[in-house]
Amino acid sequence: MTSNQKKIYSVFARLFEEFKVSDQRCWLEIDRNKNGIAINFTHWHDSYESNNKWIAIYENHPESFERLKNHMVEVMRGKALIKKGL
Repeated sequence: MTSNQKKIYSVFARLFEEFKVSDQRCWLEIDRNKNGIAINFTHWHDSYESNNKWIAIYENHPESFERLKNHMVEVMRGKALIKKGL
């Protein structure tokens, strides 16, 4: 297991703990494909134009792990919405 894989699994574990106590309508999953591991997060809210927004954390972009994890936690706590260009 690579260093990035260990980090992304740790990020997913933290997000899953937050997911278990969240009352937000959201979907959290982990996916492995030919490009590596990805954490996918979808949030539903009436203020979104399409009613939902999706963001992902990719194994091959470790510089974004912490920033995106923190934003997903804020969304699951109901303190933020997903913004375009995050």
